[in-house]
Amino acid sequence: MPRTTRCACLVLFFFSLVSCGYEWCLSTDPLVIRVPFVEGDASGNLTNALVIALDSSPYFSYSPHANVTLHVSIYERDTETIGLDEEGLVSESRKKNQIWPSENRERLVLAVSLKKGDRFLWGPEYIQESNQYDYVHDNALEALSFFTPEGERESSLQFSLGEFEGRFAAEEDASLLLYRNIAEKVAARLSLIEERLRAL
Repeated sequence: MPRTTRCACLVLFFFSLVSCGYEWCLSTDPLVIRVPFVEGDASGNLTNALVIALDSSPYFSYSPHANVTLHVSIYERDTETIGLDEEGLVSESRKKNQIWPSENRERLVLAVSLKKGDRFLWGPEYIQESNQYDYVHDNALEALSFFTPEGERESSLQFSLGEFEGRFAAEEDASLLLYRNIAEKVAARLSLIEERLRAL
């Protein structure tokens, strides 16, 4: 090869590296994955979170017609009380202490695998996530109500700006956050083996 031609090739190669930030300019299309409904996901919120997490990754994209399928099932799920509130009530001139749960921890374990047709590409692998949330128990009278000047007890939830959240509302919000976090963890785990998956 003539010297001038070699120099021209080297210059072009150098500028290609610079334009890519000193990385190879080889673009790879995202691996397309299908996500059927998660077993045990009655609301569909967990399935939706997985689709969003995969589609947001630079390594994957979602399509209902893909030949690679992400199979997910809820393997374990439990909730435990980790916080209590004590409420003092006055009844018939005697003070009674009532203890109500006020903080929970929810734990979720997913069984995750990838299949192409009937062939397993990866898994099953078990991925776990948990979170904690506060709430006001339905029977916590002092937190949920107050006395009007007329001496009548009235609910304070309608005037609350979010500091008083009932158990069911808090559970729903916590579950949505838990689904999002564990879906991102699944996508991150898959991204670690993305190159190996393409070779299968």
